[in-house]
Order: sequence, then structure tokens, then C-alpha cells
Amino acid sequence: MANIFSGILEAAAGITPEIKARFHLEKLCRRCGRCCYSGIRIKNKMVLLKDLPCKHLTYEPAGLAFCTVYQTRELTGWCNKISVESIRKELFPPDCPYVKNLPHYKGKIELSDQKFEEIKPVLRNVFKIMDKPDYVRGTDWERFIQITLGLKLR
Repeated sequence: MANIFSGILEAAAGITPEIKARFHLEKLCRRCGRCCYSGIRIKNKMVLLKDLPCKHLTYEPAGLAFCTVYQTRELTGWCNKISVESIRKELFPPDCPYVKNLPHYKGKIELSDQKFEEIKPVLRNVFKIMDKPDYVRGTDWERFIQITLGLKLR
């Protein structure tokens, strides 16, 4: 029964067997790191919050993203693996090779500074009552809350 349900979800999301076969091809990853940043859904868009990366994300000197716990990342409980569920949540950028040519996929987008300023009132309302997620460094959280949003820490 679970396999039937899973197949229905995949078909509804437009995930063909060819697209699903990509999920296990690590060589497709461009190591941009954008899937490792927090996101929030606002006005039917999944918005990338560039001030809130995963605490295990780092960058090599050449600019490639690197996970410091990659071999055990699934033990964290929050890592975004390529799956029907993470695609449904639009956790990957629209130009990610794993979701390329997926019908109707919008993905997590980075807003221009002007568009980000426009949504700040919404972000302030959401984050003024939110506790720091486990996957975010304390310093990144403090900077985002205090400097980016202009709120006081709780």
C-alpha cells in the first residue's frame, strides 16, 4: 500500500522514473549550498534566507559548498535529502540538476535586496515569536534577528 501511495505522490509531482533515478547521482550536485539554507514560504514562494545557513555548511577556498558532517548528515534530523517530500516542499533551487525539467517546480529562490525589503514586515511577524532552530549557528541567528530584521532577541 505504501508503494502505491508513494507512486501516486511521485506521479502527481511530475517525478518520472528518469527524474527519480537522478536522486542517487551525487555527481549531479554542483555544491552551490543553496539547499543548505533556511527557507520560508511567503506568497506562494519558497524564499531562501541567505543569512541562515545550516551550521554544518562551510565553503572551500574555491567557493564550493561543503558539509562538515556529510557522511553522517542523516543523523542530524534536518538535512534536506533529495526525496518526493523535499521536492514537494520546494527545498532546492529551481536550477538544481536534481529537479531540472520537473514540471511546475518553482523551488527555493533568492530574492533581490529590494524584494527582500518588501517581505521584511512578514518576516518580522514570523520570527519575533520563533526560537532558534537547532540547525542554525547562534551567531547567524542573532545577526539575522537583530541586524537583518531589527528585532530584539527573546
